[in-house]
Amino acid sequence: MYPTSILRGLRPEELRLLAQAHDDQAEALRAAASRRGDEITRAAAAQKLVAYLHSLPDLVAARAQSMPEDAAIRMVSRETGVPLETVAAHWRHAKKRIAEEARERRNREIMRLAARGWTNSAIGARLDLHPSTVARIIQRALRATAAMAAE
Repeated sequence: MYPTSILRGLRPEELRLLAQAHDDQAEALRAAASRRGDEITRAAAAQKLVAYLHSLPDLVAARAQSMPEDAAIRMVSRETGVPLETVAAHWRHAKKRIAEEARERRNREIMRLAARGWTNSAIGARLDLHPSTVARIIQRALRATAAMAAE
């Protein structure tokens, strides 16, 4: 079941959408929806649900600092009532996004240092990378730049 703090903020249509998404919780959500009288759009309900689901990786990350990742995922699933597969999928997506952002930051730093005239060895020493890795990243960035210029 969803935490009551989340359910309290939802309107009848939002509760109905949640109920449709999770059949096992449908009866309790429909009952809560029937006790509320106001109506909202499906888009607003979907937006609240998406925002809630996007908060799941933060909950897992907070718990994963003190326990194994799979245990943190199970705990968040139990606490929120969101199916285990959904929590795990959102966690995998967030981890992938975080890794991509870190890689992009590192690549920008490499290109910034290369533009200042640093050698591959100096960049590698500063960022704890092998010089050939630095060269490959620079080469890939230059190829992408040339392809964009050709368009």
